[in-house]
Amino acid sequence: MLRSEEQVALDDLQRRCRETSTLYREDSRMLADGPLAQLFRKLGEPRLRMADRLAEEQRKQGDLPRGIDIDHQTLTELKERLQMRLGPDEQSPAIENRRADEEELERLCRHALTLPLPGSSRSLVRKLLKQTELAQRRLQLR
Repeated sequence: MLRSEEQVALDDLQRRCRETSTLYREDSRMLADGPLAQLFRKLGEPRLRMADRLAEEQRKQGDLPRGIDIDHQTLTELKERLQMRLGPDEQSPAIENRRADEEELERLCRHALTLPLPGSSRSLVRKLLKQTELAQRRLQLR
């Protein structure tokens, strides 16, 4: 099945939200129960909810959302665990990795908003863009 550029953009966002949510969750587990772990849980939960909403939006438009790439996810988690364990502290690599994820989500949102998305999709992408901007500000304060 061939997908339109709009469908690909929504699917990329949905997958990236799901992946980012998983990485926030894994990092919060690695960091135990400190303030950064709590922040990661707070930032990860909306990503998972948004992934679900974007997937539902895709289904409404007759598209099937793709799942995350398990192999890629596993390698990313392994790489990040090593960075956290081998670095001078566990927090700096975790913050930088999550900041990079938020920047990538922002880039994907801005790209999607250049496309002729249906109104409901456009609204979700705008909401996600605001969430990524807020998350980046919160991570910047760390």
